[in-house]
Amino acid sequence: MRLAIRSGIALAGMVIGVIILAAVQAPNIPQSALAFSSEPISSKTVYPTPQRDSLQQSPSSDQGTTEVVATLATGRVYILIAKSGIIVGVAGTPVESGSLPPRIVQLADRKLGVLMGAVEWKDPDSGRQIASFADELSLLHPLSGAAPPQLNREATGGVAADIEGMGLGVFERLRTLAEMLHEPLQGGTGQSVLQIILADYLEDYGPEIWTLDYSFAQGEMRTGSGYLETHANRPRYTQLWPPEKGQPHSLLALGYPTAQGGAGGEAELMRGADAAHGQPAVAEVKQAILAGDTRKVDANDAVAFMRATLTSSGEPGNFAIAAIGEKTGFAWVVKQSLPAGSQKQRPPGAPTLTKP
Repeated sequence: MRLAIRSGIALAGMVIGVIILAAVQAPNIPQSALAFSSEPISSKTVYPTPQRDSLQQSPSSDQGTTEVVATLATGRVYILIAKSGIIVGVAGTPVESGSLPPRIVQLADRKLGVLMGAVEWKDPDSGRQIASFADELSLLHPLSGAAPPQLNREATGGVAADIEGMGLGVFERLRTLAEMLHEPLQGGTGQSVLQIILADYLEDYGPEIWTLDYSFAQGEMRTGSGYLETHANRPRYTQLWPPEKGQPHSLLALGYPTAQGGAGGEAELMRGADAAHGQPAVAEVKQAILAGDTRKVDANDAVAFMRATLTSSGEPGNFAIAAIGEKTGFAWVVKQSLPAGSQKQRPPGAPTLTKP
């Protein structure tokens, strides 16, 4: 995905880390890869007021254009809440040649983030990296490495203060990127540009899962000028765990594009479980998922289930698994690695966000 910008726009002091689910562009980007539904899968959603600041930026007199290359991370994320632990598995499902799988980032001893969407931004001519969210996410998290925070939801519309703080840190990074974009975005605005899934195990509280969704909005600087300003909207926070009263306490399946998650994502994992026949732990966890409650599942059995199902359903090296134990903290089960050649410069004439 390339984002065309007018030349002459300064990018002052901006080094951003982007990692989540990334894709190096192929000659034809399917429309579904760029037009994503932003509907949450949980009803616990908080809608902060979108940022409406006017960017005081004049059009460049140089009418030439340059481009920014945005790499997507696409695929599925599976989260199992077991007894005394959280198991997170990711599997890449490329929408373009060179796509990256969702990226797992350790944020603290008992906290991790998973990134999907536009995770890396580069200048295609020089190869200079402009943003890499995977590299910088822990720096944007104000309580990284600290003790689990005390929740203070009254002042944040139900969002814990540390989650909101990190969300706004990422928002500031994206806002700087948005200032560079002055041509219509392919797929329209208001769609998810970046999604972050946060999973943590809080003392005296238990497991907690949130999603942070980011989108862009565009408008003409002056009516009839044809010169567009792009704004980053403030993040939308959605709590997925604990679920609402009466809802299943079971597997969470998410995806980017959105169609990769939900019931389709769960069905894909169940097919992997069927393929891993002969393993009692896999069968027991599958039964708990179908029954709608995994909270009594042994964490080691949940790890065995995730490993067996992703091994059966995914390509070698295209998935990763991490666990957060109530007592043991963060640990890799299958450590993540980038696909070979993912950092190569894309070929000339590859499609862009503004020019399909």
